[in-house]
Amino acid sequence: MMSSVCQAEDITIRYKGATAKVEQKAKDSVKVSVDGAKVDIESMYKDHKLTLRLTGKSDNGQLMLKTAGKAKITLDNLTLTSQEGAPLDLRNKKKVEVVAVKGTKNALTITACNDTANHKAATIWAKGKLEFSGKGELNVIATGDGCRGIKTKKDIAIEELT
Repeated sequence: MMSSVCQAEDITIRYKGATAKVEQKAKDSVKVSVDGAKVDIESMYKDHKLTLRLTGKSDNGQLMLKTAGKAKITLDNLTLTSQEGAPLDLRNKKKVEVVAVKGTKNALTITACNDTANHKAATIWAKGKLEFSGKGELNVIATGDGCRGIKTKKDIAIEELT
Protein backbone atom coordinates (compact mmCIF):
# COMPACT_ATOMS: atom_id res chain seq x y z
CA MET A 1 0.00 0.00 0.00
CA MET A 2 1.30 3.42 -0.97
CA SER A 3 0.20 6.67 0.72
CA SER A 4 0.95 10.26 -0.15
CA VAL A 5 -0.47 13.74 0.11
CA CYS A 6 -1.02 16.23 -2.73
CA GLN A 7 -2.39 19.62 -3.68
CA ALA A 8 -6.10 19.94 -4.40
CA GLU A 9 -5.66 20.09 -8.17
CA ASP A 10 -4.11 18.32 -11.11
CA ILE A 11 -4.28 14.71 -9.97
CA THR A 12 -3.95 12.15 -12.78
CA ILE A 13 -4.75 8.49 -12.21
CA ARG A 14 -3.55 5.98 -14.82
CA TYR A 15 -5.05 2.51 -14.51
CA LYS A 16 -3.09 -0.40 -15.97
CA GLY A 17 -4.39 -3.87 -15.21
CA ALA A 18 -4.13 -4.60 -11.48
CA THR A 19 -2.36 -1.31 -10.67
CA ALA A 20 -2.99 2.42 -10.66
CA LYS A 21 -0.38 5.16 -10.83
CA VAL A 22 -1.16 8.57 -9.34
CA GLU A 23 0.65 11.69 -10.55
CA GLN A 24 0.38 14.96 -8.67
CA LYS A 25 2.12 18.34 -8.80
CA ALA A 26 2.42 19.22 -5.10
CA LYS A 27 2.34 17.30 -1.83
CA ASP A 28 -0.03 18.98 0.60
CA SER A 29 -3.74 19.26 1.45
CA VAL A 30 -5.25 16.07 -0.10
CA LYS A 31 -4.64 12.53 1.12
CA VAL A 32 -4.19 9.88 -1.60
CA SER A 33 -3.74 6.14 -1.07
CA VAL A 34 -3.37 3.39 -3.66
CA ASP A 35 -3.86 -0.34 -3.16
CA GLY A 36 -3.43 -2.15 -6.49
CA ALA A 37 -5.94 -0.48 -8.82
CA LYS A 38 -8.07 0.94 -6.00
CA VAL A 39 -7.48 4.62 -5.33
CA ASP A 40 -8.81 6.54 -2.30
CA ILE A 41 -8.68 10.33 -2.32
CA GLU A 42 -9.79 12.51 0.58
CA SER A 43 -9.97 16.30 0.50
CA MET A 44 -11.21 18.65 3.20
CA TYR A 45 -11.28 21.66 0.85
CA LYS A 46 -14.68 23.35 0.83
CA ASP A 47 -13.99 26.28 -1.52
CA HIS A 48 -11.57 24.75 -4.01
CA LYS A 49 -12.66 22.45 -6.86
CA LEU A 50 -10.62 19.24 -6.81
CA THR A 51 -9.72 18.17 -10.37
CA LEU A 52 -8.93 14.59 -11.39
CA ARG A 53 -8.08 12.96 -14.74
CA LEU A 54 -8.72 9.22 -15.09
CA THR A 55 -7.27 7.19 -17.95
CA GLY A 56 -6.30 3.59 -18.76
CA LYS A 57 -7.88 0.20 -18.16
CA SER A 58 -8.42 -2.06 -15.15
CA ASP A 59 -10.58 -5.16 -14.72
CA ASN A 60 -10.74 -4.64 -10.94
CA GLY A 61 -10.29 -0.95 -10.17
CA GLN A 62 -12.08 1.75 -8.24
CA LEU A 63 -11.93 5.43 -7.36
CA MET A 64 -13.28 6.38 -3.95
CA LEU A 65 -13.47 10.15 -3.58
CA LYS A 66 -14.32 11.84 -0.31
CA THR A 67 -14.50 15.62 -0.60
CA ALA A 68 -16.11 18.44 1.35
CA GLY A 69 -16.11 20.67 -1.75
CA LYS A 70 -16.76 20.43 -5.47
CA ALA A 71 -14.84 18.10 -7.77
CA LYS A 72 -14.34 17.59 -11.50
CA ILE A 73 -13.46 14.16 -12.89
CA THR A 74 -12.27 14.05 -16.49
CA LEU A 75 -12.55 10.67 -18.24
CA ASP A 76 -9.90 10.23 -20.94
CA ASN A 77 -10.26 6.79 -22.62
CA LEU A 78 -11.02 5.08 -19.31
CA THR A 79 -12.23 1.48 -19.05
CA LEU A 80 -12.78 0.71 -15.37
CA THR A 81 -14.45 -2.45 -14.07
CA SER A 82 -15.09 -3.28 -10.44
CA GLN A 83 -15.80 -6.82 -9.29
CA GLU A 84 -17.75 -5.44 -6.32
CA GLY A 85 -18.26 -1.86 -5.22
CA ALA A 86 -18.88 1.16 -7.40
CA PRO A 87 -16.04 1.90 -9.85
CA LEU A 88 -16.79 5.57 -9.09
CA ASP A 89 -17.68 5.86 -5.40
CA LEU A 90 -18.18 9.60 -4.88
CA ARG A 91 -18.75 10.54 -1.26
CA ASN A 92 -18.96 14.22 -2.08
CA LYS A 93 -20.78 16.88 -0.09
CA LYS A 94 -21.06 19.20 -3.12
CA LYS A 95 -21.41 18.74 -6.88
CA VAL A 96 -19.12 16.44 -8.86
CA GLU A 97 -18.76 17.04 -12.59
CA VAL A 98 -17.95 13.98 -14.73
CA VAL A 99 -16.63 15.05 -18.15
CA ALA A 100 -15.87 12.73 -21.09
CA VAL A 101 -13.05 14.19 -23.22
CA LYS A 102 -14.03 14.92 -26.83
CA GLY A 103 -13.52 11.91 -29.09
CA THR A 104 -12.91 9.43 -26.26
CA LYS A 105 -14.73 6.22 -25.40
CA ASN A 106 -15.12 5.53 -21.68
CA ALA A 107 -16.73 2.57 -19.93
CA LEU A 108 -17.53 1.95 -16.27
CA THR A 109 -18.75 -1.52 -15.24
CA ILE A 110 -19.78 -3.24 -12.02
CA THR A 111 -20.00 -7.04 -12.20
CA ALA A 112 -21.36 -8.04 -8.76
CA CYS A 113 -23.71 -6.38 -6.31
CA ASN A 114 -23.79 -8.45 -3.14
CA ASP A 115 -24.65 -5.37 -1.05
CA THR A 116 -27.81 -4.07 -2.74
CA ALA A 117 -28.82 -1.94 0.26
CA ASN A 118 -25.76 0.31 -0.05
CA HIS A 119 -23.71 2.18 -2.64
CA LYS A 120 -21.92 -0.98 -3.71
CA ALA A 121 -24.94 -1.79 -5.88
CA ALA A 122 -24.26 0.92 -8.50
CA THR A 123 -21.66 1.59 -11.18
CA ILE A 124 -21.56 5.27 -10.16
CA TRP A 125 -22.65 6.19 -6.66
CA ALA A 126 -22.68 9.76 -5.35
CA LYS A 127 -23.70 11.32 -2.08
CA GLY A 128 -24.15 14.76 -3.67
CA LYS A 129 -25.23 16.22 -7.01
CA LEU A 130 -23.82 14.75 -10.25
CA GLU A 131 -23.34 16.58 -13.54
CA PHE A 132 -22.33 14.68 -16.70
CA SER A 133 -21.00 16.49 -19.78
CA GLY A 134 -18.43 16.39 -22.54
CA LYS A 135 -18.19 15.52 -26.21
CA GLY A 136 -16.97 11.96 -25.58
CA GLU A 137 -18.83 8.72 -24.89
CA LEU A 138 -19.61 7.18 -21.51
CA ASN A 139 -21.02 3.66 -21.15
CA VAL A 140 -22.33 2.79 -17.69
CA ILE A 141 -22.78 -0.98 -17.34
CA ALA A 142 -24.28 -2.90 -14.39
CA THR A 143 -24.25 -6.66 -14.98
CA GLY A 144 -24.90 -8.25 -11.58
CA ASP A 145 -28.27 -9.00 -9.96
CA GLY A 146 -29.57 -5.92 -8.18
CA CYS A 147 -26.92 -3.65 -9.72
CA ARG A 148 -27.86 -0.15 -10.82
CA GLY A 149 -26.14 2.11 -13.30
CA ILE A 150 -26.14 5.44 -11.44
CA LYS A 151 -27.38 6.10 -7.93
CA THR A 152 -27.24 9.41 -6.08
CA LYS A 153 -28.94 10.98 -3.10
CA LYS A 154 -29.22 14.29 -5.03
CA ASP A 155 -29.93 15.48 -8.59
CA ILE A 156 -28.33 14.29 -11.84
CA ALA A 157 -27.80 16.62 -14.81
CA ILE A 158 -26.64 15.43 -18.26
CA GLU A 159 -25.42 17.80 -21.00
CA GLU A 160 -24.12 16.88 -24.47
CA LEU A 161 -22.76 13.51 -23.33
CA THR A 162 -23.17 10.44 -25.52
